[in-house]
Amino acid sequence: RQQRICDMLSRRGLDRAVLTSHENIQYVTGFRPHRLMQAAVCLEADGTCVLAAPNVEPENAAVDRTVTFEAQWHCTLRQDQSQAAQDALAGTVSKSAPSRTGVEFSQSGQHVRALLSDANGVLTDLDAELWRLRRRKDPDELTMIRRAIDCTAAMYERARDIIEPGITEL
Repeated sequence: RQQRICDMLSRRGLDRAVLTSHENIQYVTGFRPHRLMQAAVCLEADGTCVLAAPNVEPENAAVDRTVTFEAQWHCTLRQDQSQAAQDALAGTVSKSAPSRTGVEFSQSGQHVRALLSDANGVLTDLDAELWRLRRRKDPDELTMIRRAIDCTAAMYERARDIIEPGITEL
């Protein structure tokens, strides 16, 4: 998947992609942040992949390097997680020369722009291409889809066995 994105970056003349949506982070790295947590990933055109993960380094992420940030303080979720994720990535992104960076315009806010603005970089929307790439399913994705279908079938089978007038939802 990373190679397909690198090929797309090359075709479009881009230096890197910075992704922030849970779906695309999972697609690129295999890591999906908890729904209340934020993360970010930077995939360079040369294939180098850096993940900014909340709190701890995930065990099975397909990345070259992981940087972490505190997503919560004393069990209180930070409201500025997106900014913290971008700040964690900032040290890994070369800003020595102007760059062309692909981002998800539908998901990326001013934090991404600020991360890349020091080099007067150009931002390009990757949403449509990422959606197109994600529509093509890899074998591991098909395995997970089949597993989800099997689980759903088992749930409905059990429901058919126990459902009767007067049954409670609990």
